[in-house]
Amino acid sequence: MKVFAYCSQSAEVSTRRAAGVEPVTCPPTKAASFDVALLEGQDFIYFDLHGAPGGTEWRGDKRTIALRAEQIRAAKLGGAVVFATNCHLGDANSPMLVALLDAGASYVVAGDGLNWAGAQAVMGAARLGQLFRIALAFMDPRRALTAAKIGMQRLVLRHQHEMVQDTLGFRLFYRPEAPRGATAPGGVVVSKYQTIEEVEV
Repeated sequence: MKVFAYCSQSAEVSTRRAAGVEPVTCPPTKAASFDVALLEGQDFIYFDLHGAPGGTEWRGDKRTIALRAEQIRAAKLGGAVVFATNCHLGDANSPMLVALLDAGASYVVAGDGLNWAGAQAVMGAARLGQLFRIALAFMDPRRALTAAKIGMQRLVLRHQHEMVQDTLGFRLFYRPEAPRGATAPGGVVVSKYQTIEEVEV
């Protein structure tokens, strides 16, 4: 499985462990110097950058702009699966999520609101991403996320912590094949993107 990772410089250690590859970091890399071709030809893409509500860009350390929505949209993701610890990516209004789906990501795993991950230790959303990546080598994305959440629930039993609880709210987003505005069985209008219902665990 070909993996690419891009993170804030302060999250380099945890990202290396969670993604299983040497990450590109911001800084020194920034949006102006980032080569979007790095996102292409990958099976799994892992992000640990800073997002804002309704934002059209992600930032690394020192508020350095790491990546913009238009850059992502210009890439050809070719069905890659994306996991991101980035805050607000899973919000109802998320231009960055739409950009990933527009670029051809088959699935995006993201959480809404603030998400928590360690900089050095693999914890919180980073641990969920690590478990998801490992499971993805053996099963489809939906089952892989369920398996990763089961792993996180075991941590909850030992550590009742907001950082762990937050990961259980991460969802799997995909681009529906039905045209925008189409009506699904039961009269439900298909939105621009939607979540897959999680399997009970």
